[in-house]
Amino acid sequence: MLARAEFHPLAGRVVGWLLALLRPDVRGELAPDDDGVLAQRTDLRVRQRGAQVSFACTQWVENRSPRALWVGWTLPRPFDTSAGAVEVRLGTLAMHGQIERRAIAEDDARRAWGDGRSALLLCQAGWGATSLAGGWLAPRATMEVRSEHRCAIDPCAQFADTALDVQMDGTRRLAPPCGIPIGRRMAGRGASRAQVPVPLSEAPAVLAGVLSRLSRRAAAGLALCSAARDRAILRGVLEGCAARILLAAPAAAEAAVPAPPAHDEVGRLLRTYREVSPAERSSLARQITDLGLRHGLVTPWTAVLAVGESTAAQVANA
Repeated sequence: MLARAEFHPLAGRVVGWLLALLRPDVRGELAPDDDGVLAQRTDLRVRQRGAQVSFACTQWVENRSPRALWVGWTLPRPFDTSAGAVEVRLGTLAMHGQIERRAIAEDDARRAWGDGRSALLLCQAGWGATSLAGGWLAPRATMEVRSEHRCAIDPCAQFADTALDVQMDGTRRLAPPCGIPIGRRMAGRGASRAQVPVPLSEAPAVLAGVLSRLSRRAAAGLALCSAARDRAILRGVLEGCAARILLAAPAAAEAAVPAPPAHDEVGRLLRTYREVSPAERSSLARQITDLGLRHGLVTPWTAVLAVGESTAAQVANA
């Protein structure tokens, strides 16, 4: 079973990230005659070394609608993932994320959003997901978010250290009735699936696995692999969004940077937390929270918050 490319340990995780980024939760109110479009581009660099995987994600989101929007994503992740080096740019305004206790960060984010300011909140959503919320994004404004994420996977001796670069562009049309919050748009049923005319047997395993999984999820489109077997492209409709995805396997795989010792310690404590009795969890939660605050790691009790000083209207004119 593991000989099939789609079972590469990174393939499912990369595809999960890409599909989650194409399923934003968008909130706002558009008038019936508003012609709104949300455009996004994602650069994703994935590195695996043994059981350690690092994701470096840069995302540009452009609000082409005439109204301010609140945009959020729920990203899949193992519960012991850490996030760091979070940076947000709104026009010419740059904001660096700071680690805080989650309850405080959530209150500060809600207060900023209520005041009409732009803010981004990154926190853990349950044991298997990360919540990335950015609002408010002004009309005609662009938000750039850079973040780094780490996780541990079960090592597989069959696959050597590997790397993959992904570029994804997508556009989503927003045209709900007046007063109705914008929601998720799902792909229509019955559309033709993407076709992959080039055999993938000689392609790098992670590239072939990601392309095969994406092709099965595309509602329509075309997928191609280059003759050199180190580059592939998919154009089609994914999650109701017109998307173009470029996959590239670097000639010399750059291994993931080893995680800091605190990351391994937090992961170990979180695994222990899930196994001990409720009476023992309180002490462990304090230890995990202290480590997260000290080393800038996202845990169930810590979060990263970046708040802009300008209002959404001011950012639009920056």
